[in-house]
Amino acid sequence: MNKYLIGILLLYSIVFVGCMNDLNPEGGWSDPIVADNDLIVASKDGYLHQFNLETGYYNDIWKYPRGDEGLGAIYGSTILFDDTLYGNSYSCRGNDCAGRVFAVKKSDAIPEWGNQNIPINSRLIGDIAVSEEMILVSTGTVRDEINDSNISGLLISIDRVSGFINWEIPLDGESWSGVYLQNDIAYLGTLGGSIYAIDISKSNRFLDDPSKRILWTYDSGRAIAGGILISGDNIIFGDFGNRIFKISNQARSEGLNFPSKSEWLFNTENWVWATPIEDEGIIYASTLSGDVYAIGSNNGEEKWSANLDSKIIASPIVFDRRRGDKIQRSLAVPSADENVYVLSLFDGKELGVFATESAVKSSPVIHNDLIYVHSVEGKLLWFSTVDMSLRGCTDLVERKPC
Repeated sequence: MNKYLIGILLLYSIVFVGCMNDLNPEGGWSDPIVADNDLIVASKDGYLHQFNLETGYYNDIWKYPRGDEGLGAIYGSTILFDDTLYGNSYSCRGNDCAGRVFAVKKSDAIPEWGNQNIPINSRLIGDIAVSEEMILVSTGTVRDEINDSNISGLLISIDRVSGFINWEIPLDGESWSGVYLQNDIAYLGTLGGSIYAIDISKSNRFLDDPSKRILWTYDSGRAIAGGILISGDNIIFGDFGNRIFKISNQARSEGLNFPSKSEWLFNTENWVWATPIEDEGIIYASTLSGDVYAIGSNNGEEKWSANLDSKIIASPIVFDRRRGDKIQRSLAVPSADENVYVLSLFDGKELGVFATESAVKSSPVIHNDLIYVHSVEGKLLWFSTVDMSLRGCTDLVERKPC
């Protein structure tokens, strides 16, 4: 696909989804995470909050940043590693966008790296990846001021302790997918339509040219905006060509170490943005027109499908819904229009709804018998998984009950 067609595709995707306006980055897409009976969530105004799941109250002394200026739009999920929360964000003035990578202690909200964030001259949208030695972040278009040109996208390795940049690898397009690790290999997707497998191990053979770290690329032929699922020796992802792929992530042979074709390809009714998930050998995937599919992981055959007549951007989650003495395996599907829908894991029939009355572009989380939902309005709501009733709501921006 040539650059002009990619540009038209991206423009239409931005208009269609209505959420990537450079002039006013939206935020509110970041998935909440649960750690040590706390829920950490990024509010739409660019702050991290820590909410105690046992008491239902904020940790009043915990807010990051502590000043009057937030981090900007936070789309990717925050990662907790060794008591430190890592993440990325960006803000824009006109077409000029500035991103930052941040690190802050979970215990006391004190930032790492000498109270500095790592600036990156780009939109930072996807999840970062964190290992013992490094942070990996994929970027949108990066402005190269020295050569007065644009780089379509980068994978950047940052030293986890010092915050210094180790190396950068140019990509064939912007990367909104985020970065995913398996052993010493990083995987990511690009709007140029490629899946990359990149060696992140220490080796002197990469010193002269970090691009030698690229093990293989797989060209889907259409933009890949959403995240990827690593399942054993395979990668599962969707694209803007109305398809879901399963490819092998193993080297084929010396000198030919890339997937030559997909293990299977599943056709959908619309573009796939939400990252697929897997549960007991079944892949659950969704589209921007509200289609939800249950697909056999081994053979790529449809088990069931449903349509919610609603945009779906975030991944669903599987949970156990208690009905008296019975447990009903269910799928909670967030809607980018409003609400979180509950489908039967057995046949896809709608079982009910968690009524948010506003858009949800992040995945819910489960704690005990409660499901926590973060809406783009900046509200954190929690519901009973037993009777699906609303049990509480807090406004993250105002830091008070709804």
